[in-house]
Amino acid sequence: MIAAYVYTPINSSAFFSIVPPKDEQDAIVQYIKAQEEKVNRFIVKKLRFIELLKEQKKYNCVYPNPFKRVK
Repeated sequence: MIAAYVYTPINSSAFFSIVPPKDEQDAIVQYIKAQEEKVNRFIVKKLRFIELLKEQKKYNCVYPNPFKRVK
């Protein structure tokens, strides 16, 4: 991993930043995008699950469980 040092003068003070090579930057971006897709799919599934739970809760109030023991 070889980093390039970039000198940029900002208001007469020196600013150094370490920038990875272009191919490494591309790999990082690709990894982040893949992780973002996984997180987005997870969120969509959980939102759907929440909607199903709300629906179940709604119908459990209207139609009580017939197998529930009454004391």
